[in-house]
Amino acid sequence: MATHRRLALITVPLVLSLSAALGQVVVAQGPGGFKPAGNYNNTSMLASFNFSPSDPTQTSISLFLNRQTVVGPSGTTDETSWFLNVSTNFGFGTPNVNACGDLANAGDFNVGSNVQSASLHTTITPSTPCSSVASNVNVDITWTGAGPIQTTHSANRFSCNGYTDESQGTDSNNAGAATFNIDGLAAPITTPDPQVFHFGSSVEHAQGAVPPDSCHADVGKGAGRPTPAAGNYHTTLQDARLFSFSGGFLQLEVARNTNTANPLVGASTSSDQTDFVLSSSTLSTGGCFVINAHDFTLTASSASLHTTLTGNTPACNGGTNPVSPDPFPVDVSWVGTSPVATTMTDGQYSCLGYRFQTGAVQVADGVADATVSMPGLAATFPGAGSIGSIDSRTHADGTPAPGCGFRG
Repeated sequence: MATHRRLALITVPLVLSLSAALGQVVVAQGPGGFKPAGNYNNTSMLASFNFSPSDPTQTSISLFLNRQTVVGPSGTTDETSWFLNVSTNFGFGTPNVNACGDLANAGDFNVGSNVQSASLHTTITPSTPCSSVASNVNVDITWTGAGPIQTTHSANRFSCNGYTDESQGTDSNNAGAATFNIDGLAAPITTPDPQVFHFGSSVEHAQGAVPPDSCHADVGKGAGRPTPAAGNYHTTLQDARLFSFSGGFLQLEVARNTNTANPLVGASTSSDQTDFVLSSSTLSTGGCFVINAHDFTLTASSASLHTTLTGNTPACNGGTNPVSPDPFPVDVSWVGTSPVATTMTDGQYSCLGYRFQTGAVQVADGVADATVSMPGLAATFPGAGSIGSIDSRTHADGTPAPGCGFRG
């Protein structure tokens, strides 16, 4: 029987997410998502409000706001996107309101540059995206920061196909009490849990012709900014992927993660694990396997996998996976066909007396031809693969105080 599995892609360690580890970098967007040559001044404001009472018949609230302002050579753009869900009595009470998309007036949402307060004062109309209201509904929210303020300074350089984009910026966030009010609510709701809001700004310079879309490359995603103990840390990721619906569904991914931690207090630790994900609508073998690291090699524009799976090959989360036939030899090669994109990032995070600095280099070939040979499948998949790597080093000083953990 064919194994039908939709496995999530490998999740890489925290410090490998450049945007999460080093703070949000605000960039202008042009054709294909890249900026035309020129100078840009960017501002970012973010806020969230989440309230889920233990009694599900009471009003629950989920809100996220993202305002991006870009001043560039072609003028100024100012947009605020949002998602709002207000539900009472499982959606059968009052108020029961949804909204999404862009605010009609971006300035209805504002975060102070000193990150002490934020506010939203807007009106949902029958024409608001995702809205089902029959008449106008007013929404008013205020955030008041209680500290401590977390600040990240970042510098980034992206290059691909003769195009470069360099930026320097600062992101600060605070958290504290927030009060939500909307027409139809008996009384304003103030959450017992701190709600987070951000203010960020950056200057950016782009030069060269806008590169092709293939310069976009996603090597790995993290789960948020860490606050490591004082010491030195080194993390790497090598990753090659294939995703295709040609002749049936096929997903392949190989990810080698290495981690070395040398804290000032406590023992040093290290790990080195290579995971292979196989999911197919036509094969009886599938799952996430832990394989020999030497079975996988990778350069900036090529990669190869030569391994053999058996019924004894460990699964990523323990146990084993179905393997048929057993043994199951796997040979895959990737050859990049797009320009190699390089992103260098340096970030300094501080909160009260704690700070850390992270430098990372990501190299990616976003489009690759992949040739696969294994029992039941021998084919080449043009343009269906990608190759990438990340090398990240962190130095931390001090001890994170309460409130200095990752807020989102």
